[in-house]
Amino acid sequence: MGLNESSLPVLVAGGGIAAALALVLHRADVHGSLLEGAQMLSDRIELATSTQVQRIEQDDEGVTVLDAQGGRHRSVALIGADGVKPVVRRQLEALGHLIPHLHEPHP
Repeated sequence: MGLNESSLPVLVAGGGIAAALALVLHRADVHGSLLEGAQMLSDRIELATSTQVQRIEQDDEGVTVLDAQGGRHRSVALIGADGVKPVVRRQLEALGHLIPHLHEPHP
């Protein structure tokens, strides 16, 4: 089923009319899509679910993720899909990196 303007709900705000689109994705689908895309580039990809990121460290050779259980995960790259309270994004933004996102999380 394709989406077009006539299939979107209409919001009336401030006297104007605007089309609104809401997209709901299940976390497992997002993880699966990210994993599939990354595995197209390398067969050495690890997906770590139920892992609470405490800190990330980056150097010229890659990135190390330290988790709440004391684990260390070393790689050349990191995809941070860590939910509505994104530790990875906050740490990267604190280092001056611009991280695109679709919405601002609620505090």
